[in-house]
Amino acid sequence: MPPPKTRVGPHERLFIEATFSPPRNPVRAVTGAPYSAEQVIGRELILESGTDLGVPDIWDNPSGFGIPRIFSGRTYVSHERQGIRIYRDSAGRTRTESPFFSGSNPPPDAPMNIEIDDVVEGYRYILDTENRVAHRSVLAAVPGPDLPPLWRCADRSAFKSLGTRTIEGVRAEGRKTAHVLSEGRRPGGYATGQPYGPSVSYIGVQAASSEEWYSTDLKAAVLTKSFTPRRGDETMPLKNVSRAEPDPSLFQVPPGYKVVDETGPFTIKITRSSR
Repeated sequence: MPPPKTRVGPHERLFIEATFSPPRNPVRAVTGAPYSAEQVIGRELILESGTDLGVPDIWDNPSGFGIPRIFSGRTYVSHERQGIRIYRDSAGRTRTESPFFSGSNPPPDAPMNIEIDDVVEGYRYILDTENRVAHRSVLAAVPGPDLPPLWRCADRSAFKSLGTRTIEGVRAEGRKTAHVLSEGRRPGGYATGQPYGPSVSYIGVQAASSEEWYSTDLKAAVLTKSFTPRRGDETMPLKNVSRAEPDPSLFQVPPGYKVVDETGPFTIKITRSSR
C-alpha cells in the first residue's frame, strides 16, 4: 500500500486517501500458535552536516544508489513511534490494526487501517471503519511458518548467530548481518569519491545492518532491528504478548458493514469536516 495522503486544516479537520490492491502472492497460514501483541515501530534518524545520503538503501535498491546527495545544515534529529496491534488465531487467521497517520502524534480519534486475512475461507478484508465498508479480495494461502529474511537464508556464513534470549516472555533466537563499504566502492559496484560522513573515510564503514529475533514457539519474529544511512535506526519489538486465543469476532466482518468484492486497486477516502 502506498503512503496515504493525509491533510488536517481549518476547513477540513481530516482528509485521508489510501489506495490498496488485492494480494498478488500467497500468504503463510501459520497454525497452532495463537497470540495477540502490539508491534511498536520506532525510528531514529540523526543527520549531521556532510552526511552522505547517497549511500544506497540496499534493502530498497540492491542494484544501485542513484545520485549522491550530501546533507548540509544543522544537525537533524527525527524520532518516530507507531503502534500496530496484531492478532492471530489457531487456524492462522490474522488481523492487523494500524493508524493511517504515521509519526508519533496521530490525532486521538484518527481512523485505523484494519486488515483481516482469513486463510480458512480464502479472503482478505480491508475495513473502511468510517464508511462501514469491507473491501474483500481473494487470498491464496500456503501452510508453513512465516520466516523472517535471515531464517530463509541457506548460507549460514551470511549472518552471525546471537544465541537465544527471552523477549516478552518468549524464547527467541537472534541472527545479525551487516554490509560494509569496501575501499573506493559502494554496494552495487559504483565507484565514488564522496565521503560517507563528515571528515570520515567510508572505507570499512557499515552501510546497513539487520538483526532479527525469531521464536519457533510463537512462530513469529519478536524483535527486529535495522540500520541504513537514509532511514537511520529502526526497531520493531513485540510488546504485551498474549498466548491466549483471540476473540473470534476479530476475524469477522462487523455487523452492518457492506461487503464489496475487489479485483483491482481500490481507494478508501475519509473526510471529516471541522466541528
